Amino acid sequence: MEVHQKSCPAPETIPTPTLPLQLVRDEECLGVDFSWKLELMLESYPFVINPGYDLLSVDITTATIRVRSKRCTGSRIAQSTGCPSCTGLGPSVAVVRGWAQESPGKKSLGRLSHKQLAKKITGLSKQLRDERSKTNNSHKYLIRAKRRIEAYQTLIDVISTNDVPGLPRLLSNAKKEGWGASKTTDKANLAIRGLYHPCNYTELDKDLAILAYEYGGVALLHALHKSPFAFPTRFTIADLRRSSSLSITVGQSR
Repeated sequence: MEVHQKSCPAPETIPTPTLPLQLVRDEECLGVDFSWKLELMLESYPFVINPGYDLLSVDITTATIRVRSKRCTGSRIAQSTGCPSCTGLGPSVAVVRGWAQESPGKKSLGRLSHKQLAKKITGLSKQLRDERSKTNNSHKYLIRAKRRIEAYQTLIDVISTNDVPGLPRLLSNAKKEGWGASKTTDKANLAIRGLYHPCNYTELDKDLAILAYEYGGVALLHALHKSPFAFPTRFTIADLRRSSSLSITVGQSR
């Protein structure tokens, strides 16, 4: 007799229910630590902006940063330091880390790292100092130009409203000696008062003085010497005069 044994059906597997995250209500969310493995951490982090979270602290020894979400619930997950909002900040931190690794280029100020921002500020400060220096120099040049214009206006007033003795020779001396407008004005005032006599006589001055002496004598030459023409004195032209005498040459053989 064959005995048939009926196989019993296997018991159904009951799935283990997923338990919800347990929040520890009696402890405050402390934020979450994320790795920041970039060279010179304090210089590479863009402190200007933190998208979606606040930077709580920086640990140089472990190269980590602790952040807290702006939507932090305030209660941390069991066996964790932060709440669900804070523990989910990994992608946001990765974005900021990517910004820190980019070259400055044309990045906005908010994306610059501390080192890049400091370098930019240094460059802008130098540029500002250069612009201020240019402005100050331009102001100084303007003041000097105004003073020179005033000095030349004074010189023109003096020589145009007074009879300056020997004015052509005075101006010739000014050019030769490199006098400025102020010194030339001083010399002109001295010449007007009879305290300066420009004696750089030209050949024409000497020839006219000799002619005046020959035709008008000492009196005429002295008068011209005291005039604004300031002719040379007879002592100046003494060695230049040629003694001459009149003689009849008609009928004499040459």
